Amino acid sequence: ISEDTLIEHSKNFIANHLVWMESSSDHRKVFLPLGCSLPFAKGVHFKLGDERFSLSDEVDTTLLSIKKLKRTAYSLMEAPYLWGGRTPLGIDCSGFVQLIYKTIGIPLKRDAKDQVFEGIPVNTLDNSTEGDLAFFINNKDRVHHVGLILDNNQIMHACGKVRIDTIDEKGIFNNDKRSYTHKLFSIKRILV
Repeated sequence: ISEDTLIEHSKNFIANHLVWMESSSDHRKVFLPLGCSLPFAKGVHFKLGDERFSLSDEVDTTLLSIKKLKRTAYSLMEAPYLWGGRTPLGIDCSGFVQLIYKTIGIPLKRDAKDQVFEGIPVNTLDNSTEGDLAFFINNKDRVHHVGLILDNNQIMHACGKVRIDTIDEKGIFNNDKRSYTHKLFSIKRILV
């Protein structure tokens, strides 16, 4: 994705786990999850309709950074697995990569079976770089899992919880189970 495309699609995002916006009139609070888009917020104080609100923390407006991508990913470590989840309270594999890429301004489709068609193919694991996405197939040869490639043959993914395991050309080697749990299908580069 080019920088021009990112600027065109840029939004402001919640970058911390516990953020709320508070009404100035009656002090009611609305809690906002990590990755929540706030395109109307230009700072900590803003107006929405006739109501004035304040945010409990700054809105992150920085985009396109592997450092920010990793910081967000690591902040989700140990988050419990929840099918369909996209928050620190519960997250699935495709929701995990969708959320962390969203925080750097890159929109991804929701499901791994659709995300696999995004980005540029990387022909081998040896040619992958930190931040690439690895996709995995089930016993019916359907894409069903995705994770974020890290350095040193490691992958961060949501499987039981957000965790780090080892990856090689065969797939994910679960360090706790001491066995392979996911068969590698393809690798895609999203950050060009």
